[in-house]
Parts: sequence; structure tokens; C-alpha cells
Amino acid sequence: MRGKLAGGSRAVATILSVSLVAAVTWAGEPPAKRVARFEAWEREALIKLGGPIRIWSQARLAELPGASDALEVGARVVVIEVTTAKVVLEGEALGENGVPVSKELGSKLEDLQKGFKARNPEAPDRLPGLAIAADAPWGLVVEALEGIRASGGTKVALVFAGVRPPPIPSSAVSAEVIAAAKDRWASAKKLSAVLRKILQRCAVSAELPDALEHVNPADRPSIFLLGAKESLEQPSCDVDEAALRAVGWGYLVDGRAQVGQKALVLSLAKEGVEVAFTAKTKWNKAAPAVIKVARDGKALRPNAR
Repeated sequence: MRGKLAGGSRAVATILSVSLVAAVTWAGEPPAKRVARFEAWEREALIKLGGPIRIWSQARLAELPGASDALEVGARVVVIEVTTAKVVLEGEALGENGVPVSKELGSKLEDLQKGFKARNPEAPDRLPGLAIAADAPWGLVVEALEGIRASGGTKVALVFAGVRPPPIPSSAVSAEVIAAAKDRWASAKKLSAVLRKILQRCAVSAELPDALEHVNPADRPSIFLLGAKESLEQPSCDVDEAALRAVGWGYLVDGRAQVGQKALVLSLAKEGVEVAFTAKTKWNKAAPAVIKVARDGKALRPNAR
């Protein structure tokens, strides 16, 4: 394999490590060329989409000028939202029981990371992903960032309003993929059906689509990308490359073609660059200073006055 599949998918790696059923290279072309073409498309798609992470916030997010960071394939994200009134960790509002938000978030994040490491000892810690509403108060943002640092976190993926994803690659299955991706609740099953059809004459024709249907939604993009390259590496695999890229577009967009988000990785440190605003300052006013720290390659020390 070219890399470790995202957590909980070592079985997928085993499934994908299939024996070649023929020694003749398909269409007389070395598999490495097919893989190289796919990787070129993958790099472009991930840069435009901000990486394979998926953090979906109901709030209107701030804008991120310029390019986003293309997060590494397989990045696992802990979703944290900051709204106008509260901090929410994976759907649970914090600070409502009298415990300071930063303390509660730090404790819960630490517990989540320990549980994840116990289940996936070889995987890196999950990356906190912070989706902040444009009009969220700076004071809440600081509490969330302090909670992340209290948990031992040194990096966070700040999530901003995204851009429309790149156009779907033209192929015989593009219309089916678009229809599947638009179905938020059944996209996994429908995308797997399209993938199963185009991999009919490939040794992983059943295993990869089935695996993608049953993994954590956050893991699907990275598992697909690794599995697709594994397929292309097989000389016996007869697959329509354009159709495979189209299905990849579906997994990356993940049913929300109008929402694609942009990410920026920020380092946190007690001795970092101080960025201070009043607690009531809105995030969209404070964000440019934070973005500058990240793009200067420095760590942040946030402060609410």
C-alpha cells in the first residue's frame, strides 16, 4: 500500500492486497503511468477542495483569502464548532454545566484522543477541526483554542467558507455520480454502486465498494484514494480512468457540491505570537490577524481582553 488507510481500515488494506490474476499489463501500458495520472488529478482536487477532511457547519463561516492548505490524505478530524453563543464538540454543547468551556473542551478532547489511540495505536492523533461562525465572539474562539491546547493539542485546522469544488471529470458515469453525491443520506450506497459497476473487470470489484459503504464517512475520501491507486497498480485491472476520477470527485465532494470548505492549519503555543482583541470582537474581524500568524509559519497565543 502507498500509505496507511485511515483508522479502522486495516482490514480494508488486507482486502485490497489482492493477488494479480494476470501478468499482462492492461492495454500494454505500465500501471505506473495510470497511477501517475490519477495522482496528478488527486493533487489538484485536494488543493482546490482544501483536503479530504469534511467539517460541515450550519453557521455562515468567515472567508479565507487566497489558497487553503491541502491537508494530508487520511487526516482524521475532531469537529468543534464555535457559534455566536456556544462551543460545540461533535454535536455536544459545552460550558452549560458551570464548567468553563476551555476546561471542559480540554478534558473531553483528551479523553477522545485517548480512546482513539487505544483503538488505533499506530495512527496519529486526530486533528482538531475548528469551524467558526463569522460573527462568533473572539472570547469564545479563544476559549476553544485554549481548550485544544489544554488537551495537549499543538495544531488545529481552522475551517473557512469554501469555494465551489472543481468540475466533475467528464466520463460515462459523471451524471450518475452527480445524482449520487446530491443524495446526502444515501450518497455512500449510490456511489458504491457506481464504483462497483466500473470495477467489474478489476480484482477489487466487490471489496472496495463494499468497504466504502461501511466505514466512517470522514474516512471515505482517503480510503477511496488509496484503494483507487491500489486498483490502478494491478496490470490486470481493466478500469475506465475517467470514470474512476469522476467517482473520486463524488467521494471528495460528499453530497454537498455547493459547500466545499477551505482549511488552514494553525500551530498553538504558550510562547507564540499574541493576537489580542476584545472578547466581543467578531471572528471575521479577528480572523485576518490569525491567518497571518498561520501563513507566517508561527504559533499563535490568543488573548481576549
